[in-house]
Amino acid sequence: MNLVGKIISFVFAMLVFFILPISYHAQKQDALIQVFVQTETTKFADAIKCNGYIDEEMYLSFLAVLDSTGILYEVTMDHAHVITEPELDDAGAVTGYYEYSLSTYESEMLDRIYQENGRYKMSQGDYFSVKVNNRTNTYKDFFDHLLYGAKTSEYSVFATAGGKILDEEEGM
Repeated sequence: MNLVGKIISFVFAMLVFFILPISYHAQKQDALIQVFVQTETTKFADAIKCNGYIDEEMYLSFLAVLDSTGILYEVTMDHAHVITEPELDDAGAVTGYYEYSLSTYESEMLDRIYQENGRYKMSQGDYFSVKVNNRTNTYKDFFDHLLYGAKTSEYSVFATAGGKILDEEEGM
């Protein structure tokens, strides 16, 4: 009986003195990475919104900054080109406007970046968004699995940014 009590005490001591503090530091590290990724994603989206285009150098440097965290990410970009057409009555007078958008997704943007002059151009008033999610487990995910038996959230690191294109170089 005395041996069983010592083993339980040893396991509890290991949990309290080693695993819980390391788990706490892993959560703090994920929080710092989250802030870093959100900041860099916002910088990337702001540069695109201000310039009106995305080029190969911008995209690759953004990926290099994300790679510096040591985690693999899934990056999703979306560009919505807004089209406005007048609504006419029978006499030909404008009574309002139809507005709709055409979306372009990451694969088409990357095709244009790598094949056409290294630049994907957008028009003023269009919308751009970028979303970043981690694809690999972080240290926090490892300790969540160790302590709780499963991950506590789908993504430990995620970021979104975007908005309206403010300027354009030459248009689409």
